[in-house]
Amino acid sequence: MAAIPLLEETSGGTAGAMVSGLAGLTRDADPAHIEILANNRPERKLAIYPASAGFDLVEELDYLCARTVEPNVFFNPRFLAPAMPRLEDREVRLAVIRDGDEYRNRLRLLVPFSVERPVVPLGVPVMRTWSSPFGPLGTPLVDRDDPVGVVEDFFSMLSRPHLKLPKVFVLADV
Repeated sequence: MAAIPLLEETSGGTAGAMVSGLAGLTRDADPAHIEILANNRPERKLAIYPASAGFDLVEELDYLCARTVEPNVFFNPRFLAPAMPRLEDREVRLAVIRDGDEYRNRLRLLVPFSVERPVVPLGVPVMRTWSSPFGPLGTPLVDRDDPVGVVEDFFSMLSRPHLKLPKVFVLADV
C-alpha cells in the first residue's frame, strides 16, 4: 500500500489505560468507555486519506466490496477512484477502518466524505458521505464480520475532540 494517510487514529485498547495509569493520569471511567473496552474486539485503526488514494487502495477496496453487508456500486473502486476527482469540486476524503497489525491487516469500512461548512453564521459544520448526481447512493461499505463493532469504533474514533472533526455526520441518500 503506497497511500499515505492524512490522519491515523487507533481504537481504544487496554494499553492506553495501562500507560495513563503508569503516567499518573488515571480518572474515573465513563460507563460507555468501560463497555467498549470490556468487549474483546481487535484493535482497529481509522485512517483518513485524500481522494487520490483511491487508486492505491483498489485491491483492498475490491476485497471489501465482495464482503460488504450492504453493497454500493458507486463505492466500488472501479467507479470511485476515477469518478471522485472529476465529479467533485469539494474536497473529498476517504475514511477507512482497518484491523490487524502493520504486517497483516484487513479493510473493514470505507466512507468517502466531505466536510461542509455552513453559509449561515450560526450553522454547524457537518461531515457528509460522498454522493453525486452520477453516484447518488451514500451507503458506507462495512465488512460483514462484526459490522456493529466496526461502526461503533468508527463513531467513537470520529468523536474524539483532538481530531476537531464536525459533530454531525450525514449519510447522503441512504
